[in-house]
Amino acid sequence: MSAELKSLEKNLSEKQQQINCLFNITQAINLNDSADTLFTMYSDYLRDGMGIEKMVFFTREEEEWVIASEINFGNRAMNKMDVILNEYKDVTKLKLSPNHTIAAFDYIVPVLHKNLAIAYVLLKDSNTTQDRLNFITTITNIIAVAIENKRLFKRQIDQERYRKEVELASEVQKMLIPGKFPRRKYLELSSIYKPHLNIGGDYYDFFEINENSFIFCIADISGKGVAAALLMANFQATLRNAIMHNTDLVKLVQFLNKMLVQLTNSDKIITLFVAEFNTITRTLSFVNAGHSPPFLVTERSMHRLDTGCTLLGAFDDLPKIQLGQLTLESDTLIMAYTDGLTDLRNDEGVYFDDKLISDFLLENAKSTADQINKKLLEAMDSFKGEQDYPDDIAILTCKLHLSLAE
Repeated sequence: MSAELKSLEKNLSEKQQQINCLFNITQAINLNDSADTLFTMYSDYLRDGMGIEKMVFFTREEEEWVIASEINFGNRAMNKMDVILNEYKDVTKLKLSPNHTIAAFDYIVPVLHKNLAIAYVLLKDSNTTQDRLNFITTITNIIAVAIENKRLFKRQIDQERYRKEVELASEVQKMLIPGKFPRRKYLELSSIYKPHLNIGGDYYDFFEINENSFIFCIADISGKGVAAALLMANFQATLRNAIMHNTDLVKLVQFLNKMLVQLTNSDKIITLFVAEFNTITRTLSFVNAGHSPPFLVTERSMHRLDTGCTLLGAFDDLPKIQLGQLTLESDTLIMAYTDGLTDLRNDEGVYFDDKLISDFLLENAKSTADQINKKLLEAMDSFKGEQDYPDDIAILTCKLHLSLAE
């Protein structure tokens, strides 16, 4: 047999191997085989089918390049590889390099998608021809794109699962937070709830103790999203159960703090304002546990309800808790809110601060609770302009018509 014929047979054999390789890889991708399986097929073919001496296959995880597959290299640390790899946008024959890791290889093969690198392969092959290099580049692109598609599809599935979880949690949260309040001739209650991510950690509630007394509260759980909402739901259940057995506000706050510390190991904190009003004595009793002090507005004055203690969850035992008490002599407006309201900024970076809130309340104090909240929402939207709401916002507005309570 002539040398020319032997060369032709060798070329045909290599082409057949390449076709078989492409077929097997394509079939594995169509069967949705795992990324590990695809990487194994890739490295096995390069090592056994093509005799590649050394290879490292890099893929990106988060913001770092990591080794996904290798031949005769070992899983050694790759220092500053982001800087080195990102220099290459085309298949390049490597010459002497100051980096010892790069210098150990003959070629670098980048895989780009929309001008962004999604993979890199370093090769050492003393028998490389342009034809071999072209084929390696082809199967590298096929494998890298398939893996990237898997990653993007998984991310899409994870995002959809998370969206459904948030949607479900949001529906549950809407059931837990009062949407309607009881109507009494002496009492108006109205609320605003704007979770930052459709679900949040702000909370308010109302409890009728008897025909002459009721408790209302507002709270802000640290954090956002599902985790904060779950803690809020747990806190709400604990609070409601506790109020059924004990309406002493000081003891109630002490109990809530202990339960929160046990539940979260002091990893989460909650600010809370809780108040009780007695229509016979006209006494408003309250504890402010590190919460933004609510405004109390009468015809003659404005107060901030700040008496109480530090926030909940930070200490095993709370320092001395002070019980605030006021005797109300005329019709009264109380507005409690979470700090998402005062975190609101306009296009110039100015905050919706306490001065703006107090001015708004003085101007609208004679309106109904629903009207106050409607006007406040309009004022908030007008104030923020093109800015987004930065945090959860909860507002509980209470109007006491004491002349009608007799």
